Amino acid sequence: MVNVGRRNARQRTAHLLLELYHCMAQIGEVNGHSFQLPVSEADLSDALGISPVHLSRTQRWMRAERLIRLISRTVIIEDPVRLTAIAGFVPTYLHPEGPRAY
Repeated sequence: MVNVGRRNARQRTAHLLLELYHCMAQIGEVNGHSFQLPVSEADLSDALGISPVHLSRTQRWMRAERLIRLISRTVIIEDPVRLTAIAGFVPTYLHPEGPRAY
């Protein structure tokens, strides 16, 4: 609810992409700064509480700013430092106790 209620579209999108990246990293599904995202733009926009058109514009802005690249269903985080700052992302919020041992 905080993600939708207190962040603008750019912040929401950045936060979700970083959250997915960190979750995928925990299970070994990242390659450098890239990961597979097998969901549609409609699914993403629903999750973010924005229209597909707004998501498309937000992604276009992120690509123009060289924050991310999208190749088919692969997300490449080009500037993780700036993307993290935009999102206000703190990875430990997912597991404040620290990383889990699997």
